[in-house]
Amino acid sequence: MAYKLNQKIKIFAQEISGGKVEESLQKLFSNDNVLNISCLPDFYQKEHTKWPSGITVVAKDTILPNLLEGVGCGISLFKLKTDDSFEKEKLKEIMELIAKSIKDIDIIRKSAELFKQPESIIQFQDYLILSEIGHIGEKWRNDTLSEIRFNQLDEKIFNEYVDWPPRDMGLALIEGNHFIEIQEVEEIFNQKFSEILQIDKGDILLMIHLESEGLNLELEKKFNKKYSDKKITYPSKEANEYISLTNISQRYCLMNRIIIARAIIESLKKKNFGIEELSFVFDVTHCGIFKRKENGKIKLYHHTGASPALPPGDVNLSKIIRSSGQPLILPGALGTESYILKSSEGTTNSSFTINHGLGRKISKAYARANFKEEDVPKTFKYKDMQVKQVSGGDLASQMNTCYKDISKILEIITKNNLATKVAKVKPLGIIKG
Repeated sequence: MAYKLNQKIKIFAQEISGGKVEESLQKLFSNDNVLNISCLPDFYQKEHTKWPSGITVVAKDTILPNLLEGVGCGISLFKLKTDDSFEKEKLKEIMELIAKSIKDIDIIRKSAELFKQPESIIQFQDYLILSEIGHIGEKWRNDTLSEIRFNQLDEKIFNEYVDWPPRDMGLALIEGNHFIEIQEVEEIFNQKFSEILQIDKGDILLMIHLESEGLNLELEKKFNKKYSDKKITYPSKEANEYISLTNISQRYCLMNRIIIARAIIESLKKKNFGIEELSFVFDVTHCGIFKRKENGKIKLYHHTGASPALPPGDVNLSKIIRSSGQPLILPGALGTESYILKSSEGTTNSSFTINHGLGRKISKAYARANFKEEDVPKTFKYKDMQVKQVSGGDLASQMNTCYKDISKILEIITKNNLATKVAKVKPLGIIKG
């Protein structure tokens, strides 16, 4: 079970590593408006940020803007429909084509054409029907968390703060632990829920983990920096602006992941790889601010490296999954498996959130100084996995030994009844920066 550092702070991790981490938590704890703080299984202190990653801070009557970094970062999961001619032996060619397509401006522009109208960000769900991605217009038209993730999208605020289209629309800015991965469903643990998601053993998936820096930086320059370490009283005009702008950022980042997926599938369809079409499975986000009305009062949930995880029965879940729970993704480290999960009742104790990944145990700086690039493939659990780099980034800081063990993370999740396993997926190929 989770343990409490004090009456406000719950720890769902194996440990916290003193110093700056405890100092940060105590500073948050001392804020009278903070109701509680959940430290999730991937909880750790980043090198370059003030606050730890993997926390959810619940507050009343106030927004704490300096808690949020990388708003809109998340993972979208798609299924690639294949025919009998599909061969995994062609994976190297497939990876080469994907790497080329995400850097081809003409291909990206064509994929983004649908979303270039300003109204596409506000009337997003209507535009998804036109996107020619299977299932997205039918099963998931009402976004899994539409009343939480996108509960405020003010058109006047959008027009005031956003220059449309943003300069990075469709650009795959892959850096750090962001990636594009081709996967195969290796094992099914929950057949009923996997049928809802329309996935089965042997299916080929496309997982995209990206944020979008252009629009988010633009919004930070125009709005967030006005507040710095200040808090924003809720409700107020400023609070409404802030929530609307973070919702816009989240939707834009999801839009970008869809644009990139469309560019990839159009490139693949032109070649004889046996890949016919793309269908949307679901999406999770890792940073944002969400409002929930509880006992007639609004609570404000600040997610920093944490995914919303509403329990079975929550009215904010789409009807198709409400009785079962919310689909979630636990991405593995480089060369290891990932898991599709389903939320459980225990998320009521973790501020309705779950970890967004594994969390670091070795810093990037230490890894770069002590690990060699040529040794990275030796750490892969799946030795035949293909890796394609598209820029000058390093792999040493991303090797799986830098991250917490996925089996131990799953053990914490299970013991605290946060989620259960739906499917295990293995990596076939990954695009990194």
